[in-house]
Amino acid sequence: PQDRTPVNGSAAAGADVASVGSDEPCLCTFDVDRTLTGKQWVTKPACPANEVYRDIYDTAYTRGPLTLSQVGRSFAETFCHKCHVGVVTAGDVSGHRSKERTKVVERLSASGKLLSTHWSGPAGRSGQRRSCQGVKVNSPLVAGCWDGTKHHAVLSIVEWYKSQHVHIAHENVWHFDDRWDNIESFRGTGMNARQISCHPRVGGIGLCGAAVHEIVNTKGLAACSLI
Repeated sequence: PQDRTPVNGSAAAGADVASVGSDEPCLCTFDVDRTLTGKQWVTKPACPANEVYRDIYDTAYTRGPLTLSQVGRSFAETFCHKCHVGVVTAGDVSGHRSKERTKVVERLSASGKLLSTHWSGPAGRSGQRRSCQGVKVNSPLVAGCWDGTKHHAVLSIVEWYKSQHVHIAHENVWHFDDRWDNIESFRGTGMNARQISCHPRVGGIGLCGAAVHEIVNTKGLAACSLI
């Protein structure tokens, strides 16, 4: 089932839980499809905070113009704006040098701390997708990781940040994703993961993408069934 019971529930909308010291580096990683983006063309009434970019093509799922979620547009109002940021996605973000990748990088850089604009992972420069177990990344932007293996990429991102002299404790890492299998896989890693794009949903995936109130730094794992 998509929404099995995890460890923790949710905190207050947009809350900065006093679990990360102000001087401790933190990391927020985001899925792309139906997390930083919503379903193409869908805005109000279902997704009133989403924005359509008619000149940018998004190849995910049903394809169409890039439609950014509320968080994809900006997460500056959340705790993640104080953190280093990254992407771990199963897709290829419309491919090497795409306009979609450029827009995602622009929005991430505007809201958080992004140390590199280089894309890595199986689909970094190609359309290849595979398990990210054993994959060593050389940037915080990782594309092409099979669902259920994204935690390996996040661990590799933490190691990459260490190579940049940024030491991030596992307990200060959060991953946000619309699919439960990408949350459950973080169990036992010491990192945190939260399912987002909870209301409304279409089958096992989100519709609108992540909302600002879903980006909280509560520790543990959380599924939509508890949020």
